[in-house]
Amino acid sequence: MVVTKQNIANRFNLIRPFAQEYSEQNTHTWLGRDTILSNPVRIVLFNAQTPNLKTILTTAHKAALFSDEQNVNIRSIIDDGEYVGICTEVPEGEPLNRYLEKANLPAQTVVAIIGILATVINRANRAGLYHLQLQAKNIYLTPDGNIKLDGLAILAALVGADTSMPETLKHNEIRGLTVFLASLLQGKDFPENPATHDEIISKAIALPNLPESVTDVLKKEKNNEITDLGQFARLLAPWEKIETKELPQLDNVFIPEKRVLTAEIKTETPKTVKKELEITTPETTITKAKDLTKTKSNISEKLETQVNATKISLIGFAVLSIFFFLLSVVLLFRPFTDNSPHKEPTKIVTLETVYISPTTLNVGL
Repeated sequence: MVVTKQNIANRFNLIRPFAQEYSEQNTHTWLGRDTILSNPVRIVLFNAQTPNLKTILTTAHKAALFSDEQNVNIRSIIDDGEYVGICTEVPEGEPLNRYLEKANLPAQTVVAIIGILATVINRANRAGLYHLQLQAKNIYLTPDGNIKLDGLAILAALVGADTSMPETLKHNEIRGLTVFLASLLQGKDFPENPATHDEIISKAIALPNLPESVTDVLKKEKNNEITDLGQFARLLAPWEKIETKELPQLDNVFIPEKRVLTAEIKTETPKTVKKELEITTPETTITKAKDLTKTKSNISEKLETQVNATKISLIGFAVLSIFFFLLSVVLLFRPFTDNSPHKEPTKIVTLETVYISPTTLNVGL
């Protein structure tokens, strides 16, 4: 798949390939920016040749209606005639597979992870959505000890999973969580070969020092005694809070990428990025370091010029203000003088009204 545009659907700017690919099934994953909301987002583009693409889009529209704090939620569906895909939240935290690569997880942490997954998948099942593709890379551990489930419904649609029989799907979800529980307790990811599932569960049951509730869940599921995810979660409860400081320490973390991206968005100038991009693999970088350095230099020069112009304007305004103030003071306190020729003072003539009574008029008659 060749991406030749920086902007998708007149809304989402592609910044760089995402740190982790969404799926191995015909997807290309990008870190991006929502230009309307000014938020960091993850863009997952599907190949136009992807089988049952229409079904995948229908599933995506349905999954977008489901919002949960322990799910990587879908924000928008992309279908602009050129590109097809989904826009999601940027997953917060570290993928679980990175911890598994370092060391085995504590048993109480594994129980908490599976318990939280069971509750969020149970809520999704009630909305008619199924995961069915549990893998450690699709589970994110947040810094505060929460869980983010990625790929709900979409990953199953990408592999063409049959979702027409709800009861069978619910059983498959329970089975998947049980196998995942048994695998994590042994320090392994979800096994690809279904033929090994029973053996993995049996080995987990034989592990020493397991909590009784965990052993009980493994045995009951193996004997088909668990009928729904609510029962599954109740059998594991209560679980302890996940303490990330007790997990294996990673060399470099994925978490800061969201914060770095937020800072980039505030100073991003799309015009400086090449408009024509030909990306064939997720590892290819969008812009070269020289271009970024030049862009930052130009921005700094423009900012410095604007600051200098503002300073000059303020100084000019201050000088003019002082000048007009002094001028007004001089005019106010200057003594008044009249240099015109001397003139006689003007005489003011007052007309008096004389009242003559009729008696006075008759004296001479």
